[in-house]
Amino acid sequence: MVQTIAWTHEANRTFSQICTYLHETWSEKEVWRFTDLVSEKLALLERYPRLGSITKRRDIRKTVVHKNVILVYKYFPRKKKISLLKFWDTRQNPSKM
Repeated sequence: MVQTIAWTHEANRTFSQICTYLHETWSEKEVWRFTDLVSEKLALLERYPRLGSITKRRDIRKTVVHKNVILVYKYFPRKKKISLLKFWDTRQNPSKM
């Protein structure tokens, strides 16, 4: 079980960007749904930190939050810590990731 989940500056920035997009394009309700999905995923990661699939870099994992959003994170098993690296909108060019 994980003791801490730390948000990086990049994770905060990309999370805010997605929330802003949802608010401008859809509605406040969609922002709440998205934040609920993120909260549920973080609660799941606290219990099962190896839930996400391994990327090319073995120390970095990714997991689907929504069909259009992937959460990229790093798990430190010895420290029992997860560092959220980025929220990635899957509609973007994958080479920018």
